[in-house]
Amino acid sequence: MRKREKVEIMIREAIPADAKDIIAFSKKTGAETPYLAYGAEGLELSEAFEELYLEDLMEKDNNVMLIATINNKQLIGLASVGQRINPNLDMSVKSALRSRRSIGDSESDRSLWKKSRLGQSRAA
Repeated sequence: MRKREKVEIMIREAIPADAKDIIAFSKKTGAETPYLAYGAEGLELSEAFEELYLEDLMEKDNNVMLIATINNKQLIGLASVGQRINPNLDMSVKSALRSRRSIGDSESDRSLWKKSRLGQSRAA
């Protein structure tokens, strides 16, 4: 008989410190299913850009990104809900728990962020 390990699944609001795990998670889920807007390349964002995006979300009252973790360490789920012209709910759920590889960071996306629609709404 196998002894079952106790795990705690936590759902909480994503914070900028989660950026690296969210990007790695998008690559994993993108490779596992054809039902997302991206493939194995994931979100194709730098960690710095994702951090800025999460900071922006935290300042808004009508948008939220939630993450699910095991033992507050391993990212296993992601849901993003926001007010748009057309109501939108995006979800990515990883079916199996596997190790993630780390990704690099590109500071050059800060200028891209400032030029983007999200960066402009923040300054307004």
